[in-house]
Amino acid sequence: MASPLLALPAEIRQQIICETFHVELMDSTYRVQSPLRGICKRLESDIEEVRSSWLPEGTIDVSVKDTYGMYGFVPLQRDFELRATCSGRKWLGVQEVRLQCYLDNAPPAPMPTLSIFRNVMYQNNLDHYDISMLPETVEKVVIDTTMPPKQLKAIEEAWPEGRCSIDGRQEKFWLATLKHIFVYISAYSRREPSNTLENEGWIFTKVTDRMVRLETNGKLPKSQVDAMACTNLKEW
Repeated sequence: MASPLLALPAEIRQQIICETFHVELMDSTYRVQSPLRGICKRLESDIEEVRSSWLPEGTIDVSVKDTYGMYGFVPLQRDFELRATCSGRKWLGVQEVRLQCYLDNAPPAPMPTLSIFRNVMYQNNLDHYDISMLPETVEKVVIDTTMPPKQLKAIEEAWPEGRCSIDGRQEKFWLATLKHIFVYISAYSRREPSNTLENEGWIFTKVTDRMVRLETNGKLPKSQVDAMACTNLKEW
């Protein structure tokens, strides 16, 4: 059965596609992405037709996939500002940014025979997320702790659901990984009291001459609950 979306006129299809667009920053550049990409040739053609002229009217969903992605704000700002000027439209700029803690591409599974320090292979170097590189329009930074599907699959294959590793490496893996994230967040929100502000439960940090709200968001994998909750490690 054909998709109802494909039965719509091209103009309406493309309007719907624009509502699915989001921006990913990676390897010093940016990409406009849609979950509809790769479904069929007709939608792929629609995406390419509207992507080059797309300019969000309100807030824009921006995800920084790796630390080099911070450099992608330069071409993003340049291209969108030029697009707005040439078309006589208005662009409000990037207001919210999501920083991804875990890398998209999964390294080899953390097998019990390997060092627990392989957890760093699963993470971006959080210390290199220089928030001073954010555009002036940014008001909120979300630190995303959700693990991408490829990484989660590798971990689940190494440590099946409901089974903790005999030598405790699974528990140590998650302890080291989450501790790294916690230390990073604490460093940004507490290292310079003069540059931070807490208001109604929210933490704000100073970026150049303005305050930006910091927020942590994400879900930890249910398949790894036993390794986090049912452990004898005192550090937990």
